[in-house]
Amino acid sequence: MRRILLLCLLALSGCETGISGPALPGSSLAGGLGLLPDDGTATQFRCGSSRVEFRAQAGGGDKAQLLVDGRAFALRQVAAASGARYGGGAGPDRVQFWNKGSEASLSVGDRVYPTCLVQASAQSTAQDATQNAAQAAASDPGYRAAGNEPAWALRLTPGTLALQLDYGATRLETALPARQEIPGGYRYESRDGSRSLRVDVVRQACRDSMSGMSFPDTVTLQLDSRMLRGCGGEPADLLLGAEWRVESIGGQAVGVNPAVGVAERGPSLLFAAEPEKARGRVSGSSGCNRYTGVYRLTGETLQLGPLAGTRMACLSQDMADLERRFLVAMEAVRGFEVAADGALRLTGPEGGPIVARRVAARRAD
Repeated sequence: MRRILLLCLLALSGCETGISGPALPGSSLAGGLGLLPDDGTATQFRCGSSRVEFRAQAGGGDKAQLLVDGRAFALRQVAAASGARYGGGAGPDRVQFWNKGSEASLSVGDRVYPTCLVQASAQSTAQDATQNAAQAAASDPGYRAAGNEPAWALRLTPGTLALQLDYGATRLETALPARQEIPGGYRYESRDGSRSLRVDVVRQACRDSMSGMSFPDTVTLQLDSRMLRGCGGEPADLLLGAEWRVESIGGQAVGVNPAVGVAERGPSLLFAAEPEKARGRVSGSSGCNRYTGVYRLTGETLQLGPLAGTRMACLSQDMADLERRFLVAMEAVRGFEVAADGALRLTGPEGGPIVARRVAARRAD
């Protein structure tokens, strides 16, 4: 049985391991075919914003290797009426790649990529392809999770699981096991004799016990008999998506319609991220006008603004007062959380939260 060493990261001055015991096995490439030897040439494609490199087996064999944003897949050629079609893997790692010369089609799991176009510098050596993949993996922040008491940090990147325990005193790394679906999330599990490692990621909002920051996932990590809990994912993912309609400001309700449970008209928020997600744009209705501005997420805070908006007059003094209270509360926001019932609470140093809910999609008649 193939074994992947469970390694602790080495200090620059020596080779001390953080824990003792047998290795933990990892998973192989999709399809279990392994990497091709460095005797083929790679063709580089651009599939929307994704970089893809394809390398067929030298000598006319039916094997091929595909690198998608630095993640490697091993494929075999399958019958096709035209072009060269390849497939491999299963479940979320199931890959279909149909090369038709200057363009190709690609799908990984349920994701269908935009049409792939050959780049001008299409031909490169297999060594260049490997180096490019390594650079892409190094620049990919991957999936992160962390917990407290004792502090631990987990990072999942294409092909690798890295873990720090005991405030960084223990560090270990292994190949990323195959992803397993579980109710409400997914699992990575690796075993070797008496040793075991399991990571469960459940899509349930989680609040960090030290920083107070909210995260989209609740993460449970078990290494042998040790059980650790924490939060994972990008906090911005809780904010992005459908529009939020304000339900109350400082505990005072905002025109709630009992039929839908949220205000039909009034203030709203819509978050749109820049690529790194830690900052982006926030926009919506302030009550009488439209506004736009920026948001910034740090390790502990959410800040909104500065905000700019239109200057239309309100139809009533009540609406003018509501708009003023909303804009003042927005400027004071320094944090957020998503409650178990899905409500978004935007809080400031003085409390007085803005409470909002997602706008439900209307059903077609």
